[in-house]
Amino acid sequence: MNRTFVVISIALLSSLYPSCKEAPNKTASETTVAETEDDIIEIAHSVGVYDLLEDPAYAEKAKELDLKCPNLNDARISGTDRDVAMEAWISLNQQIGQHLMEKSFNWNTATEKMKIRHRFYFHKDGTIDSYYYNVMDKSISPEIRAAYGDAVSEIIQEHRIAIQRDIAFAQCGKMAFQVL
Repeated sequence: MNRTFVVISIALLSSLYPSCKEAPNKTASETTVAETEDDIIEIAHSVGVYDLLEDPAYAEKAKELDLKCPNLNDARISGTDRDVAMEAWISLNQQIGQHLMEKSFNWNTATEKMKIRHRFYFHKDGTIDSYYYNVMDKSISPEIRAAYGDAVSEIIQEHRIAIQRDIAFAQCGKMAFQVL
């Protein structure tokens, strides 16, 4: 039976998983960040979509990017800027969910809810540099995980988040789907 899904909770995004890593107790001047977009591209090696379960090297690349790209939920960002960042983040996730629904993406599972933890790394102009994801249900086959990555890749290649910063930045969170 073909199963489709709908986004049930974008609110889970950053509120439940507010950053890529625990925020260190450092001042802005102590934090290492990328100086140019070329630094980010060099770390990621290419703009792309990466399944964290596919290759342990992807997790290492994401950790390197976490050190270089400040997260939009960083406590040092003012409340107003965080509100704008949250709106842009929710919009991005809603667009991804809508794209997957329009494609009638099939998870091929009886699971009622599908949770995905993901990490986006952005160029300073808000275009997406790379996307790392982890489908939390380990029973989902590598082929379905890859199909999910391909489907998301279709929309994020041209997507720009409605935020611009002086340096490259990151945003991480969870997306939850109800499988019908």
